[in-house]
Amino acid sequence: LHIAGAVTDDLIAMLLSGALPNLQDLALLSCPGHVLVELVQRTPLQSLALPLEPPCSFADIASIVRICGPKLRSLSILARLREAQSVLDRPCNEDRDVAMLLAAYCPNLRVFCCHAPTAHLSSEGLSCMLRNCTELQRLDLSHFDGPDLDDGLHPGAVEIFDVQDDGSSLSAFQLRSCKRVTRLATNFWSKPLFDRKPGTLEDLLLEHLPLYAPSHDEVEALARACRYSLEANLGVRELTLGSLPSFPRSAPETLLSAAGHGLLKLSLCDIPLDEGAWAAILQLRGLRELTLRDVVSGFASALHAEMALEALPTSCPSLRRVDLYRVGRVITDRLCLSFMAANLNWRGGIGLRWLRLDFRFGAASAEASNLLATSSRCE
Repeated sequence: LHIAGAVTDDLIAMLLSGALPNLQDLALLSCPGHVLVELVQRTPLQSLALPLEPPCSFADIASIVRICGPKLRSLSILARLREAQSVLDRPCNEDRDVAMLLAAYCPNLRVFCCHAPTAHLSSEGLSCMLRNCTELQRLDLSHFDGPDLDDGLHPGAVEIFDVQDDGSSLSAFQLRSCKRVTRLATNFWSKPLFDRKPGTLEDLLLEHLPLYAPSHDEVEALARACRYSLEANLGVRELTLGSLPSFPRSAPETLLSAAGHGLLKLSLCDIPLDEGAWAAILQLRGLRELTLRDVVSGFASALHAEMALEALPTSCPSLRRVDLYRVGRVITDRLCLSFMAANLNWRGGIGLRWLRLDFRFGAASAEASNLLATSSRCE
């Protein structure tokens, strides 16, 4: 049951009356936390997305997790949590770490999504969850504010994991808007999180991480997890890198080269690309969606970008959606002609379905842009 609008008192009464005894998946836009606790006491859920309003408390989450126990497969915390209003409402230390709670009570958890800046998570709790929840497939975190990491270089920096043995084999890992994260883990890559076998990671997103500066070994471990294997049909399918000012300049090329033909969706935003990265993009024969924004810096970079993008329609014949935004002088007449040539007979064959070109500061003439607009069959 997913309701994106207002939840009426009659609906809440119906839920609490036990009118839906087989209910397993619940996502409500608004619902008091104590009502959810009472509901799961009657019908333990497999999947729950906490309501956006009013905010749930830590105590509410602790009760829900304990009651659902091993049955809970998916938990999403998408909004700010309510602080304890009294001593009686204040959870114990264990309950304040949501990941530690899940590790203790939900061994069959498959999806954990937490975008709440007030949610209490720790590196130790996340690592414990990865060890105990062996079926965990998707981990989506933002606004992570773990314990301080005294690395001598970035005061107040944090790391995501603190584990010493194998964790769960994730297929999707998303990390965004974590201002103090410098690396995923320390002394971790001898038994990496992702690479029990190459190609286990299908979805990787790293976005808005201003201090994230992975070591060479960490980048190589991520590349192994993304590596394409034709025989096993494994490899990353979606890759998003954005706003990573401390990211090693060679890292995009490493990840793209590992992804190979298996990559279907690529988004690179506010991350300069060197010649090797542009060459790696042209090797993504299976690519279907491409988003590039603020990836060109300097004359040399613009030259490499222009050459690569002109060859893009023929090098990536499966491409169906292209979004080029804030790429400056790379938008030229030749690029427009290249997209027009690839889009002559797209129905049932090669060609784009969706195209956006940012002509601001570009070098394309008005004639070429108008011709592209009139001849294009895509949106």
